[in-house]
Amino acid sequence: MEKGHVDRGFLGVQVQNLTPGLAEAFNVGTTNGALISNVTPGSPAALAGLESGDVVTAVNGQPVANANQLKLRVAEAGPGTTVSLEVKRNGGPKTFQVTLKELTQKQIASANPRNSSGAKQDALHGVAVADLDQQTRAELNVPASVHGALVTQVDPASALSVQDNILE
Repeated sequence: MEKGHVDRGFLGVQVQNLTPGLAEAFNVGTTNGALISNVTPGSPAALAGLESGDVVTAVNGQPVANANQLKLRVAEAGPGTTVSLEVKRNGGPKTFQVTLKELTQKQIASANPRNSSGAKQDALHGVAVADLDQQTRAELNVPASVHGALVTQVDPASALSVQDNILE
Protein backbone atom coordinates (compact mmCIF):
# COMPACT_ATOMS: atom_id res chain seq x y z
CA MET A 1 0.00 0.00 0.00
CA GLU A 2 2.76 2.40 -0.82
CA LYS A 3 0.26 4.60 -2.72
CA GLY A 4 -2.11 4.82 0.26
CA HIS A 5 -4.64 2.47 -1.35
CA VAL A 6 -4.89 -1.07 -2.65
CA ASP A 7 -4.62 -1.52 -6.42
CA ARG A 8 -6.93 -4.22 -7.71
CA GLY A 9 -7.21 -5.53 -11.21
CA PHE A 10 -10.44 -4.75 -13.09
CA LEU A 11 -11.68 -7.26 -15.65
CA GLY A 12 -15.22 -5.92 -16.07
CA VAL A 13 -17.45 -8.96 -15.74
CA GLN A 14 -20.15 -10.29 -13.47
CA VAL A 15 -19.53 -13.93 -12.63
CA GLN A 16 -21.30 -16.72 -10.84
CA ASN A 17 -20.56 -20.26 -9.76
CA LEU A 18 -21.51 -23.12 -12.03
CA THR A 19 -24.32 -25.33 -10.84
CA PRO A 20 -24.76 -28.78 -12.38
CA GLY A 21 -27.66 -27.38 -14.42
CA LEU A 22 -25.63 -24.43 -15.71
CA ALA A 23 -22.68 -26.69 -16.52
CA GLU A 24 -24.98 -28.86 -18.61
CA ALA A 25 -26.68 -25.87 -20.28
CA PHE A 26 -23.32 -24.34 -21.26
CA ASN A 27 -21.87 -27.72 -22.30
CA VAL A 28 -18.96 -27.48 -19.85
CA GLY A 29 -18.97 -31.01 -18.41
CA THR A 30 -17.89 -29.87 -14.91
CA THR A 31 -18.95 -27.41 -12.23
CA ASN A 32 -15.40 -26.08 -11.97
CA GLY A 33 -15.02 -22.59 -13.37
CA ALA A 34 -16.73 -19.20 -13.25
CA LEU A 35 -19.63 -18.40 -15.55
CA ILE A 36 -19.57 -14.89 -17.02
CA SER A 37 -23.12 -13.62 -16.72
CA ASN A 38 -22.45 -10.07 -17.94
CA VAL A 39 -19.61 -8.17 -19.61
CA THR A 40 -19.31 -4.43 -18.95
CA PRO A 41 -19.15 -2.49 -22.26
CA GLY A 42 -15.72 -0.93 -22.86
CA SER A 43 -14.12 -3.03 -20.10
CA PRO A 44 -10.91 -5.03 -20.52
CA ALA A 45 -13.04 -8.18 -20.87
CA ALA A 46 -15.16 -6.64 -23.62
CA LEU A 47 -12.09 -5.35 -25.47
CA ALA A 48 -10.54 -8.84 -25.33
CA GLY A 49 -13.68 -10.46 -26.77
CA LEU A 50 -15.12 -12.20 -23.71
CA GLU A 51 -18.89 -12.75 -23.81
CA SER A 52 -21.76 -13.62 -21.49
CA GLY A 53 -21.97 -17.40 -21.30
CA ASP A 54 -18.20 -17.90 -21.39
CA VAL A 55 -16.89 -20.10 -18.57
CA VAL A 56 -13.45 -19.14 -17.23
CA THR A 57 -11.59 -22.32 -16.32
CA ALA A 58 -8.06 -20.99 -15.68
CA VAL A 59 -6.08 -17.78 -15.18
CA ASN A 60 -2.44 -17.88 -16.28
CA GLY A 61 -2.62 -21.66 -16.34
CA GLN A 62 -3.99 -21.91 -12.78
CA PRO A 63 -7.36 -23.69 -12.63
CA VAL A 64 -10.38 -21.68 -11.47
CA ALA A 65 -12.75 -23.68 -9.26
CA ASN A 66 -15.41 -20.99 -8.77
CA ALA A 67 -16.31 -17.31 -9.07
CA ASN A 68 -14.47 -16.34 -5.88
CA GLN A 69 -11.25 -17.89 -7.10
CA LEU A 70 -11.51 -15.93 -10.35
CA LYS A 71 -12.07 -12.71 -8.38
CA LEU A 72 -9.02 -13.36 -6.23
CA ARG A 73 -6.74 -14.22 -9.15
CA VAL A 74 -7.74 -11.08 -11.05
CA ALA A 75 -7.41 -8.85 -7.98
CA GLU A 76 -3.97 -10.32 -7.21
CA ALA A 77 -2.75 -9.74 -10.77
CA GLY A 78 -3.26 -6.00 -10.44
CA PRO A 79 -3.85 -3.24 -12.98
CA GLY A 80 -1.73 -3.13 -16.11
CA THR A 81 -1.07 -6.87 -15.96
CA THR A 82 -1.93 -9.00 -18.97
CA VAL A 83 -3.51 -12.28 -17.94
CA SER A 84 -4.26 -15.35 -20.01
CA LEU A 85 -7.82 -16.60 -19.49
CA GLU A 86 -8.73 -20.12 -20.54
CA VAL A 87 -12.42 -20.20 -21.40
CA LYS A 88 -14.99 -22.69 -22.57
CA ARG A 89 -17.37 -21.20 -25.13
CA ASN A 90 -20.07 -23.36 -26.68
CA GLY A 91 -18.29 -26.41 -25.27
CA GLY A 92 -14.96 -25.63 -26.93
CA PRO A 93 -11.76 -24.17 -25.45
CA LYS A 94 -10.59 -20.62 -26.20
CA THR A 95 -7.81 -18.48 -24.75
CA PHE A 96 -7.98 -14.71 -24.28
CA GLN A 97 -5.21 -12.27 -23.38
CA VAL A 98 -6.68 -9.51 -21.22
CA THR A 99 -4.86 -6.44 -19.93
CA LEU A 100 -6.45 -5.53 -16.62
CA LYS A 101 -7.26 -1.92 -15.74
CA GLU A 102 -7.24 -0.24 -12.35
CA LEU A 103 -10.47 -0.41 -10.43
CA THR A 104 -11.65 3.11 -9.65
CA GLN A 105 -13.96 4.31 -6.90
CA LYS A 106 -16.33 5.53 -9.64
CA GLN A 107 -16.60 1.97 -10.99
CA ILE A 108 -17.35 0.67 -7.50
CA ALA A 109 -20.03 3.31 -6.95
CA SER A 110 -21.59 2.84 -10.39
CA ALA A 111 -22.05 -0.91 -9.91
CA ASN A 112 -25.34 -0.22 -8.07
CA PRO A 113 -26.53 -3.83 -7.93
CA ARG A 114 -30.15 -4.93 -7.59
CA ASN A 115 -31.60 -7.55 -5.30
CA SER A 116 -33.63 -10.55 -6.46
CA SER A 117 -36.83 -8.47 -6.67
CA GLY A 118 -35.13 -6.00 -9.02
CA ALA A 119 -35.00 -3.16 -6.48
CA LYS A 120 -31.76 -1.24 -6.09
CA GLN A 121 -29.75 -2.36 -3.07
CA ASP A 122 -27.94 -0.07 -0.72
CA ALA A 123 -24.20 -0.57 -1.23
CA LEU A 124 -23.80 -1.62 2.42
CA HIS A 125 -26.79 -3.98 2.58
CA GLY A 126 -25.51 -7.22 4.14
CA VAL A 127 -22.45 -5.58 5.67
CA ALA A 128 -22.16 -5.57 9.48
CA VAL A 129 -20.08 -2.87 11.16
CA ALA A 130 -19.10 -2.04 14.71
CA ASP A 131 -17.70 1.01 16.46
CA LEU A 132 -13.95 1.29 16.53
CA ASP A 133 -13.76 1.50 20.32
CA GLN A 134 -10.73 1.46 22.62
CA GLN A 135 -10.88 -2.32 23.17
CA THR A 136 -11.01 -3.00 19.43
CA ARG A 137 -8.21 -0.49 18.80
CA ALA A 138 -6.04 -2.31 21.33
CA GLU A 139 -6.85 -5.78 19.94
CA LEU A 140 -6.14 -4.77 16.35
CA ASN A 141 -3.36 -2.28 17.12
CA VAL A 142 -5.24 0.59 15.44
CA PRO A 143 -3.79 4.06 16.22
CA ALA A 144 -6.04 6.66 17.88
CA SER A 145 -5.57 8.88 14.81
CA VAL A 146 -7.56 6.40 12.67
CA HIS A 147 -11.31 7.14 12.64
CA GLY A 148 -14.15 5.07 11.26
CA ALA A 149 -15.98 1.82 11.72
CA LEU A 150 -14.87 -1.79 11.73
CA VAL A 151 -16.38 -4.13 9.13
CA THR A 152 -17.19 -7.30 11.06
CA GLN A 153 -19.06 -9.36 8.46
CA VAL A 154 -19.99 -9.32 4.75
CA ASP A 155 -22.87 -11.46 3.52
CA PRO A 156 -21.71 -13.27 0.33
CA ALA A 157 -25.01 -12.29 -1.31
CA SER A 158 -24.64 -8.61 -0.38
CA ALA A 159 -24.24 -5.73 -2.80
CA LEU A 160 -20.56 -5.51 -1.87
CA SER A 161 -20.04 -9.10 -2.93
CA VAL A 162 -21.87 -8.48 -6.22
CA GLN A 163 -19.71 -5.40 -6.83
CA ASP A 164 -16.65 -7.57 -6.41
CA ASN A 165 -18.03 -9.80 -9.13
CA ILE A 166 -18.13 -7.04 -11.71
CA LEU A 167 -14.77 -5.76 -10.65
CA GLU A 168 -13.02 -8.92 -11.65
